Amino acid sequence: MKQTDIKETMHAFKPETFVFVISTDGKNPNGMVAGWNTKCSSKPPMFAVSIWKKGNTHKLISKSKEFVIAVPN
Repeated sequence: MKQTDIKETMHAFKPETFVFVISTDGKNPNGMVAGWNTKCSSKPPMFAVSIWKKGNTHKLISKSKEFVIAVPN
């Protein structure tokens, strides 16, 4: 996986861009497209996405306490 500088990464997020929210149960990866997302802050770097509370992505994130935001280019 490509590692990037946090400042460079935060500049990649545009209001019209969709992102992928990637989570896992430790065995099987799960991906969700998030059309509602926004940059909240650059210091500290914070980003918000909307995830359906009854969905599998929410369940996996709640269990693992981690996820990845992937930005298509």
